[in-house]
Amino acid sequence: MFFKRKILKKCDFSYADLQNTTIQNAYLNEAKLSNSSFKGAKIFNSDFKFAGLSGSDFSSCLILESNFKQSFLANTTIKNSLVRHSNFDNAEMLRANIYKTSFRNSNIKGVNFRNSILYDIDFICVDIGKSIYVDSRKSIKDSDDFFSKPRSTNTSFENVRYMNKITVDRKDWLNYAKDSLKIKGLDNLTITTSIGDESDNFGHIHDHEGKKIEMFILSVEDSLDNKINDLSKGFFGN
Repeated sequence: MFFKRKILKKCDFSYADLQNTTIQNAYLNEAKLSNSSFKGAKIFNSDFKFAGLSGSDFSSCLILESNFKQSFLANTTIKNSLVRHSNFDNAEMLRANIYKTSFRNSNIKGVNFRNSILYDIDFICVDIGKSIYVDSRKSIKDSDDFFSKPRSTNTSFENVRYMNKITVDRKDWLNYAKDSLKIKGLDNLTITTSIGDESDNFGHIHDHEGKKIEMFILSVEDSLDNKINDLSKGFFGN
C-alpha cells in the first residue's frame, strides 16, 4: 500500500489499521491518526508534521528519513522498531512506552518524554537539547494565539516512569546533557561501558564511512531495574 504526497493533509484516519503497510513519500501534515496501528509498517520519506498520533502503536516499524516534527505522539507504543535519520523536533511524547528501539542519527531536540518509559533505546548520534518551537499552522497564526510565537524548548525526561539501558556515543554524554544542554530528568542515571552478556564486539560500532563510534550505556542502579519484565508485560504485552 503506497500513499502519494499532498492529498492526505488534514485527513482523519483515527483508529486506522495500517499494519504491515508501506507508507512512502506521504504528506500527512496535520493528519488525524490517533489510536491507529502501524505494527510492522515501513515508513519512508514521509511527513507527519503536526500529525495527531496519540495512542498509536508503532511496534516493529522501520522508519527512515521521515518528519514527525511537532507531532503528537502521547501515549504511543514504540517497540522493537528501527528509526533512522528522522526528525522528531519538538514532538510531544508524553506517557509514551518506548522499548527496544533505535533512534540513531535522528533529531529529538525539544522532545517531551515526560512520564514515559524508555528501555533499551539507541540514542547514538542523535541531535538532542534546545530547540525553538514555532507553530506555523495557519489556524494558529490567524488567531494570533500565544502558541504562534516562537519559544525556546528543550528535550525533557522529567518524571519518566522508567528509564534504563540507553545507548549513547560519548563517555561524557550524561554530564554534557545535564550540565551543558540543561536537560532535566537524568539525575538518577549512571553510565557504564557494558551491560550483561553483550557480545565481544560490544563497545564500538562503525558508521557508514567506516569511522569508529564508541558506545556507552546509561543505566540506573535501583530497585526498578528488576521490574522491567513486569513493566514490559504490563505496557507491551508478553
